[in-house]
Amino acid sequence: MGLLRGAAELVRLDARGRRLAHGSTLHDATDLELVDDELLVVSPRGPDVARSSIPADPSVAPRDLGGFEVLGATSLRTIAAGPGRRLAVGDGFAHRVMLVDLPPEDHAVEPLWSADCAGPLDLRFAAGRLVALCMLEHAVKAWTLDDDGLPRGEPVHIEHDGPIWSMDLRPLPGPASEGRPDLRLVLGGVEDHPLDRSDGAFGTIDSFAFVVDLVAQGEPVRRAALNLGEHGAITPKWVRLRLDDDGGTELQAIGSGSEALVSARWDAGFGEPSVTTRALVPGITDAWISDDGRSGLAADPLLDAWVAWDGEALELQARPDDRPSELRLGEALALTGLMAQRGRSEGRRSRFTCETCHFEGGTDGRTHFTGRGQVHATTRPLRGLFPNRPHFSRALDRTMATMVDNEFEVVSRGTEGEPWFTISPDQPEHAWLRHLGVEGPVEPAAQRRALMTFLMAYAPEPNPAAVVHPREDDAPLRRGAALFEQHCERCHAARLVTDDPSSRVEPERWLELVGRGGPIVWASAERMRTGVEPYVHEQGARVPSLRRLHGKRPYLTNGSAATLDEVLRRFTPDDGMHDGGAGQPLGEDEREMLRAFVERL
Repeated sequence: MGLLRGAAELVRLDARGRRLAHGSTLHDATDLELVDDELLVVSPRGPDVARSSIPADPSVAPRDLGGFEVLGATSLRTIAAGPGRRLAVGDGFAHRVMLVDLPPEDHAVEPLWSADCAGPLDLRFAAGRLVALCMLEHAVKAWTLDDDGLPRGEPVHIEHDGPIWSMDLRPLPGPASEGRPDLRLVLGGVEDHPLDRSDGAFGTIDSFAFVVDLVAQGEPVRRAALNLGEHGAITPKWVRLRLDDDGGTELQAIGSGSEALVSARWDAGFGEPSVTTRALVPGITDAWISDDGRSGLAADPLLDAWVAWDGEALELQARPDDRPSELRLGEALALTGLMAQRGRSEGRRSRFTCETCHFEGGTDGRTHFTGRGQVHATTRPLRGLFPNRPHFSRALDRTMATMVDNEFEVVSRGTEGEPWFTISPDQPEHAWLRHLGVEGPVEPAAQRRALMTFLMAYAPEPNPAAVVHPREDDAPLRRGAALFEQHCERCHAARLVTDDPSSRVEPERWLELVGRGGPIVWASAERMRTGVEPYVHEQGARVPSLRRLHGKRPYLTNGSAATLDEVLRRFTPDDGMHDGGAGQPLGEDEREMLRAFVERL
């Protein structure tokens, strides 16, 4: 079974990726789970779980069985089925994990339990635990389940200095006992090390796979770490774990930013692993691989194709894509290693893509050391960048043309390559470019134009709060808009283009456009000194956009506010300070109404 997110389709495929049958499902669906004979699907566009039956005949389309709403949820990114028809769901807007019972009919269900999980990407039940991948926290959390199947106590944390993008897990054989490992995980993420920008390059951000054991009533134990970048895999969004009968551990990882499938095996003592690779194509985000590892089927949103392989043969079942080839090439430049032609993984050097720090065009939850003095800064999204100029926290790039050229230069820094180079589908390593409509050599200037074309079209995702709870006529929301005009708009201007004051939208239209997920950037081109120190520039930090705040944790330029509530508590409107202000803070009611408004931007 596969999901076509943009087409809102649930698709049955054969082992070569050929379409057998299809049915409708939620738009922009991101996860699916089988419970008995029902397939459940969720989408970050809302709080609903869609239900479908799967006929035994593979040529018959899945049948829509309706669905149900998870009350209190806004944006369901992931779902997992546990014992007793119990479900875990991850809300990417509220940054929560919730448990619900699968209802017998299509009526709304109340959560039985919930807990914090910033940026939930994956959920699993195993070995009497609920395990959650919380990408923006750089953590995996594991709760022990009680006799009623509900989490009890505080979770065990596996924490990294950087985001984790994928996981798989298997119970370890043998009886459970205190102090004994009973669950093994493999995690795909960035190098567990702070970003190093001391020489202006991007260092220590290679892609890694980690093998970790959870211990009953004990701390997690890391068994192994493998630098996937050394083996050609960048940004592993899919990993798989297998345990051998003789105690060995095997992992497989596919880098969505590169062409490599990496397989590694350790013996029971975790000595030096044996590692093999095979070439696929970039862009893969999910896969099924046979037990012998020879054949597989994968989903590739970058190439808009199902990718199948058997032995050395590789076959793509591509879907029609009428987007211009220049835009698709720009997407590949941003999301693969194309920009850094001579990237390497030696010492502090790393192979990476834009998505290493801007996951799915958003952020990585990190506060990076900039390499200047004691200055640290949070990651800002790539989505919505075009009208939000000048760019980045210091705002030294006045135009996107300057910014894009600088990005080509900085990703080549520290490598043996130059920022000006030609790429071509005639080069064996880049033959996959033909699937994007690229037929001949692409010169350096054309590459920069392609990346600009993509970034100009890379708009923010729809705000699920504005879609699910528009509340345009809600009195508290209107009061929140009035408070924003009074206290916030002097910096976070309601402009369509941040450095163009004439593009300001009048307040009477704000709620109408917010309800539609409209084009207001909510930023200005100025640098401001608002008490958030140390400043990235002597004049302060450039005023950031407030669009889609739920995906930008942590907050403030130095990342010192973990939640939006903390930002609002520290804000003193009389002097416009976000930290250390001498004025009076907002009252509780004012914070609540202001939050209701800014959460819909």
